[in-house]
Amino acid sequence: MQSDAQIRYEKYLPRMPDTAEGNWIMAKWCHKHQLAELRKKHLRTAIELDPDHEEARRALGFVRIEGDWIDSAEFMKQNGYVRYKGGWRLRQE
Repeated sequence: MQSDAQIRYEKYLPRMPDTAEGNWIMAKWCHKHQLAELRKKHLRTAIELDPDHEEARRALGFVRIEGDWIDSAEFMKQNGYVRYKGGWRLRQE
């Protein structure tokens, strides 16, 4: 059974412009209405259409380092950090 938010999403979707900005707006709407998987889908589509869409990249956890977008979790792992109790710690800790 679909939630009220999912029903409204299905209604709004055909009117969404198929652009990076249209997907960004829909991702924000999904976030507001707690549709997490649909939000991620629209964020990914936004960066497929515009690889430098800053807000969508940041919402997906990317950081810009020396001009390149890098997944922040991957960056932390490459620099010797591990996830521990919801945060990042050096292995030695």
